[in-house]
Amino acid sequence: MEVYPAADRNKHVIFEQLAPLFQSASHVLEVCSGTGQHITYFASRFPDVIFHPTELDTNLFNSIQAYINHAQLSNVHSPQRLDVRVAQDWKALDCPRCQVVVTTNLLHISPWEATVGLFTGAANLLVPHGHLCIYGAFKKDGQFTTVSNQKFDASLRRSDSSWGLRDIHDVAQVASTKGFQLVKTVDMPANNFMLFFRKESE
Repeated sequence: MEVYPAADRNKHVIFEQLAPLFQSASHVLEVCSGTGQHITYFASRFPDVIFHPTELDTNLFNSIQAYINHAQLSNVHSPQRLDVRVAQDWKALDCPRCQVVVTTNLLHISPWEATVGLFTGAANLLVPHGHLCIYGAFKKDGQFTTVSNQKFDASLRRSDSSWGLRDIHDVAQVASTKGFQLVKTVDMPANNFMLFFRKESE
């Protein structure tokens, strides 16, 4: 089981925000499950909800499965590969329509096409009025919210010029073209945000 220290630090506060949605959910898809720390923490607290982990990096599948096995969770499916930019990957998922799709720390470490693909794929997978919840670092109203986030953005762009912090306004604009409305923005610890988007129509 691989351990990301940040995932251990933030899983509690992320869960607090998502728990009200999980209460009325039967299936939840996690995009970019990483090591599996988040999804297994969520699933252990909602045993009646079926959770579906996905990850582009198949090298992390063993860690995700190890967390599932260690916690003896029968309500978490085995991880599936998903590149959010590829429509066929979404279609190939062994997953019914979901009430919630959640992802953490994806948008700033992926090209803009991944943001577009996330909303496109989630629009097809979510039930009407389902929620897409996105956690991570963002710019707000065209500005960095902290100096540390500005430095973080610069370091990301040095690693890959297609990466970087997205502006909440830009993300919400793309969401609206895919049938989503931004219904809530929550300030989170460590200069992060949780964005709640609701699917408005089929």
